[in-house]
Formats: sequence, C-alpha cells, structure tokens
Amino acid sequence: MVRNDKFIVTIILFLIAANVQAQVNRYVVYFPDKEDTNYRIDQPLEFLSQKAIDRRVKVGFEITEQDFPVNRNYIDSLVKYNANPYYTSRWFNAAIIQVDVTVKDLLLGKSFVTSVEYVAPGVEYTEVPSEKNTSYTSNPPVSDTKTTDRQLSMLAVDYMHQDGYTGEGLWIAVFDGGFAGANESSVFQNLFENNKIKDMEDFVSGGKDVFIYDDHGTKVLSCISGKYNSQIVGTAYDAEISLYITGDDAVYEDEFRIEEFNWVIAAEKADSSGVDIISSSLGYNTFEDSSMDYTTAQLDGKTAIVTKGAEMVSDRGVLVVNSAGNSGGDSWNLITFPADGESVLAVGGVTSSKVRSDFSSFGPTADNRIKPDVAAMATGTVVVNSQGNIVSSNGTSFACPLVAGFAASLWQAKPELTNIELKQLIMTSSSQANNPDNSLGYGIPNYNVAVGNILGLDNEMSKDVHVYPNPITGNKLKVKFDIGQFGKSLAFEIYNSNGNMVVSDQKQILHSDNEIELDLTGLTKGIYILSIISPDNYKGIKLLKF
Repeated sequence: MVRNDKFIVTIILFLIAANVQAQVNRYVVYFPDKEDTNYRIDQPLEFLSQKAIDRRVKVGFEITEQDFPVNRNYIDSLVKYNANPYYTSRWFNAAIIQVDVTVKDLLLGKSFVTSVEYVAPGVEYTEVPSEKNTSYTSNPPVSDTKTTDRQLSMLAVDYMHQDGYTGEGLWIAVFDGGFAGANESSVFQNLFENNKIKDMEDFVSGGKDVFIYDDHGTKVLSCISGKYNSQIVGTAYDAEISLYITGDDAVYEDEFRIEEFNWVIAAEKADSSGVDIISSSLGYNTFEDSSMDYTTAQLDGKTAIVTKGAEMVSDRGVLVVNSAGNSGGDSWNLITFPADGESVLAVGGVTSSKVRSDFSSFGPTADNRIKPDVAAMATGTVVVNSQGNIVSSNGTSFACPLVAGFAASLWQAKPELTNIELKQLIMTSSSQANNPDNSLGYGIPNYNVAVGNILGLDNEMSKDVHVYPNPITGNKLKVKFDIGQFGKSLAFEIYNSNGNMVVSDQKQILHSDNEIELDLTGLTKGIYILSIISPDNYKGIKLLKF
C-alpha cells in the first residue's frame, strides 16, 4: 500500500481545525446599560423580597438600577445568536454563556455587548438540570467519642445556647463545593423535619440537587446546623439555611474565574431572597490558567471579582463571613480573596489550645488593614462527613462556619444591630481586642464578653444595680441593688479579656441586705466583664482593674 503523507497531514489539520471550531467554553458577557427596562425603583417588590428591602432600609442603602435584573431585551438577543444565558448578574450587568469560540467572536461585534470575558474551558452546564432533591433519610452518625464541646466552649457558645440564642429567626446561606450525604444523616434531622432549608442550588451545573459532589460543604454545615444529642452541636442549629454550590471542584483544584462569578450570582440570590449571613469557606488567588492569577498586591479589598461581590452584598446589609485561607505555610502566605474585603469578617484558625493553626493565612491586606479579623478552632475541628462518620478535620473552612453560626445566634440576641455593627461587636468581644495582629486578628470571639459589651446595657436589671469602685483599685468589689432584686438568688461571674471565667460566686439577695461584696484577690490589672445572672434577667458590666 502506498502512503499518501500529504493527504494524511491534510486530514489531521482538518480535524484539528474542526476541534478548535467546536471548542466550547464559558464566558461572561457584559451589557452596556439597563435602559428600556420594566423595573422601577419605586416598585422594588418586583425584583426584591420584602426582607431584602427591609434590610436595605435598616442599613440606609438606597435601591438603584444596579439592583434591577438584566435587561430582558439583551437576554433575548443572546438567545438569537444561540448563546443561551445560564445565569445573569444584576450587579455586574452581565450573563454567563456556554458557547464555542465562533459565537463568542460574533457577539463581540454586537452593539448590545460591551465585552466578553473568558472564565473557564469546557462544558459544565447541563441542558436538563437536576431537580431539587428533597429526600431525607435519618441515619444515626457512626459512633465516636469525639464531641463538639471544645470548639463551642472556646467561643462560649455553650452559654449562648443556655441563654436561648440558637440562631432562631436568622437565615444563613452556605457557599461551598458540595453537600454530599447531608440528606442522609440524623445530624441534620432538625433542618429537614422543621423545614429550615429555604433554598438550594448548584450554580456549577445549573441544577437544583446539592447533595452531590464533595462532602466539604457537609462538614461545614455540621458546624452551623448539626444537632445530634449533645455530641454534635452547631453554633446556630435553629437558623434557616440556603445551600449553594459555587465551587467548581470539590477538592479545589483546577480552579478558574468562573467560580468567582458563581459566588457573586449566589450572593445576589441570597440578598434578594432575604438572607442575613453568608458563610463562605472558599478562597481564591491563583488558577489553572495563569493568565487569571491574582497577585498579593491586589489584596486591597477592591480588585477581585469575588471581593467586589462580597462588598456589594455587605453594602446591602448581609454579613459575609469568609475563611481566611490555608496558605499560612506556603509561598502565598496571605489571606485569599474575598477575605480581603473591608466589610468581610475573615476567620483564621487556632488549635484546641488557642494557638494559631500552622496553615492559617496571615494578613495584612495590600493596603495594610489587619486580617484575619477573628479566629476559631480550625485544627481538629469535629465535623460530620458524607458517610455519617464523626471525624476531625483541619482548615479555616471549619473555623468560618463556627463564627458564622456564632454571629447568627448573637444577632438573634440583638436583632437591631446592622451587619457592620455586628461585625464590630464580634471583633471587640474577641480575645485580642486590645492588641490585634495579622496572625489572629482581634482573636477568638467570646459570647460572654459580647453580652457584657452590648447586650446587658438596656435591660431591666440595669435600672437597679450599681457597682463600685469602678475602676477597681483594691481587692473588693461592691454590688448594690435597689428593691428590684430582693429575694433572688444571683450568680456573679467575672470574665477576663480572653473570655475565661476568673471569678464565680452565688449569693442570695435578702430584704435586709441589698449590698454584696465580691473578693477579687489575685485579679491582675486589665479589662473584665462582670456578669450578674438572675433566673429571669441578665446584666453585663465592664470593669477596669488598676
């Protein structure tokens, strides 16, 4: 047989050209404006929930055209060119499409398109998206001696729960890479049986089934919503939940910019629905395509797409809690995006001994702001995986939801706070509030300190209790009550700035003895919180010891 090499080469070149021609990628198409829209600023219920509107009013954020959905005419124009939009972004006035390069090039010449950005290779969105998975099977977790006690007590969440603050009435959206097995575990029975899952969506494929892919999100969710006897307890197990898959790869490899847009679109949905808190155990810096990489100089809270989205949703009153990142031991070393956002509560990690986890990312930001903001247990955090096993896992991914749930339960106690006021309360109630650094930020939050700082200042007990001398100059502290506390048994607890209880006493207040004395021998100089607890009330008082 005679070989025709020229013919073979021609065929190969043809096949290569055909393959290039057929290459389908994902792109973001940007539009020029929102003119000729049917939406109006004075009719916000057409595009926002009442909760989203109320939240904007609370923080003083004016509704603008940026909140309008993308112009329908532009969407219809995309469809005419076989560029079906899978998702749209109202804040960036854009749409995500999945097309071959010829269609992308065709769109670039159209008047309704300002630019087209390549964000990921290949096909990901499915033509027939998965239906919402509402199935639930209550399987008890695999027996293990591990408990969540340490990660809760570190934040004084045990006291928080005793006071009845479990996240009831708050709504948390969890952004992650998959929640495999969460619908097959008794740990999440409270979520399913009490209809606390408000929404779920897979922004990676365009489907509705979120109990797939990886179980990273399952472990994260157990830190917030877990409730199995007293062994597994989340920080806000009564909060309502949205489950959103935004991470394109469950093990966080082969990342592309598409994940940032997934995050933003999920944030827009969370905002418009009425979510209060976003818990995001995700972070970005470098990508599989190096042309997409960020630099540490861009950690300024203004550059990355995901950080811009985080700031936009924060402006609208949502508290964004994000893991600081696990780059503390590698060449990047610093926090990842969107933890650099000024309004973002970035969470670093500590061990059970309250020492920084060796992988926890450092600050500062490029513009020299302290980051992370706070820290929680990230080494040996007790979580539940997709098989229902109670395991220990490492990562700021788990410190983040612990703080997100802590924030929800604290917000339940003081609902009039704005998201930024709540963030500040958490930071100033943390163990390093007087001396923050770029390792653990303001330190480990503490419920008892937070209550002393804010929550005890306006209750009924405030009207009839007087503490002196304050500042404290000796070893005695006197507490005097007016008639309101007569006949009651009161607990007196003093906490240092690290949230550790250093004085505990129980006293009966008699009609003939309305003044009691506390022994402060051994108390060193510093700031303390005195907690006075009655069967039906609470008072927190800040003390200064010279």
